[in-house]
Amino acid sequence: MTKKMLVKYDPANPEKSSSEFLFPNRNSGTIALCSIKNNAPSEFGLVVYTGRDLSSADLFARIIETGHVIKSVEQMMCDLKIFLIEIKNQKIGNVVALDQVAIKGDALRLRSANLRAYK
Repeated sequence: MTKKMLVKYDPANPEKSSSEFLFPNRNSGTIALCSIKNNAPSEFGLVVYTGRDLSSADLFARIIETGHVIKSVEQMMCDLKIFLIEIKNQKIGNVVALDQVAIKGDALRLRSANLRAYK
């Protein structure tokens, strides 16, 4: 559980705030950060404070409620647990992306994107 989450982040418009939570989606054949609202992919995520503890079960319920089709519930729950641990290790305000090298090894890791969230 963590009180942090990733929201969609656009480096071309860093002042624009977003409330779209992101989750790791494997349904496209590879792992990508996608919006829970509309499944739109996002290269970057901004670590934000939610104010309440979020568990993998909470995220999974939100993903299902919005109509996403999950190929493997077991794989998704595993990914969400790892995802929340990865987020917990990040600082609020960090901009992160999926580590593409780790993805090639079928692992889910977040890396710092070396971008500033706010000017």
